Amino acid sequence: ESRQMTGVGVAGRDDEQNQQRTSRANLNARNGPAQYLSAKVASKPATAAKTPGAVHMPGRHIQQSQRHNRSIRDTSSEDGPAQDVLAANCSAVMTRQRSIFGIGNGDVFIPDKIEKRDTRFCCEMKKDVGKDTLLLSLLCIIVTASVSTPFAMKLRSPTTDVFFNDSSSNTSAYGSPTISPSLDFYSQRLISVRHALELIANTTAFDNPRSPQRRAMEWISNEDERIISPDQTAILAQRYALATLSFSTEGERWFNKANFLSPDHECDWNDITTFGAGAYCSDGNNVDTIKLGRNNLKGTLPPEISLLTSLKFVDMKSNNVWGPIPSSLGDLSLLEYFHMGSNGMTGTIPASLGNWIRVEDINLNQNDFFGVIPSLGRLTNLKSLVLSNNKLSGSIPDS
Repeated sequence: ESRQMTGVGVAGRDDEQNQQRTSRANLNARNGPAQYLSAKVASKPATAAKTPGAVHMPGRHIQQSQRHNRSIRDTSSEDGPAQDVLAANCSAVMTRQRSIFGIGNGDVFIPDKIEKRDTRFCCEMKKDVGKDTLLLSLLCIIVTASVSTPFAMKLRSPTTDVFFNDSSSNTSAYGSPTISPSLDFYSQRLISVRHALELIANTTAFDNPRSPQRRAMEWISNEDERIISPDQTAILAQRYALATLSFSTEGERWFNKANFLSPDHECDWNDITTFGAGAYCSDGNNVDTIKLGRNNLKGTLPPEISLLTSLKFVDMKSNNVWGPIPSSLGDLSLLEYFHMGSNGMTGTIPASLGNWIRVEDINLNQNDFFGVIPSLGRLTNLKSLVLSNNKLSGSIPDS
């Protein structure tokens, strides 16, 4: 009887094992390796030895595997190939985790925290992908804007010669520019300022982007906080002349910047506390004095100084000013004092200086002037004329 019972028990176990194999095969065919692992775990008796630090929860493991497979199927069907790849990666993570903790050997010891974390990651992967796509799109827009904005600004920059092309503006019958509505404010202002200065100053220098004249014009147009209207010709000319002097003699390196290129009125471009370097106005509006002696001026004397028609006093001695005296300075009919000694000026002394009928003191010593001394017979108020240490030749004129 015991043998019969044993035989029956063996046959029963064989039938049970056959049913389990059939069930596993069907699950494997329908749902792939993940469900097969779940079925295998479910078929094992819960008699394995517990590993320290692990939690023995076969039912929860089966639930998580089923939930995992549902997330994979949902992701694949709804979001296309990109989500299929993410789902496959998630499946690989879960499979690797189970193999590490002995699932392949029939054990069911799933560390709760790691299992929970990975399962949550796989279940929430679908939602996170939408957020990542949105963030990536925003990042692309920001990068594109940051790259394109400087380029667009460069195209609109007033320092580019495109705004000096005649096609960008027209001239009315009265000589004032008619601005194209497509240009921005700064471009329109630059064109207007240039047209205004062309009526009072040398225009050829504006075509050279490195010339002091061009730099002064651009500073007035786009950088000067004291926005001068192009219609204010006298004020514009005075500010332009002093700005050109600054750019022509490296004003940024002067020992005393004298408040030049500030938003203040030109009459306040000076060190008033000590009556030191700078430009001064006796009447509060028109510059009549320039004091920049021993102030580290380096460069040439610009002809635009002649635009300061009220000028009476000029002192730029003991600097590093070179080049000729502009003949246009002869137009300063009110000049009384002209001191350019101890510089490096060259060329001949212009005959136009004979127009300084009010001048009392001329000092050009220690320069490199050459040639003959021009006729100064009209300078009836002249009291001092210093021409020593130059390379002059000929005789002193009788007149």
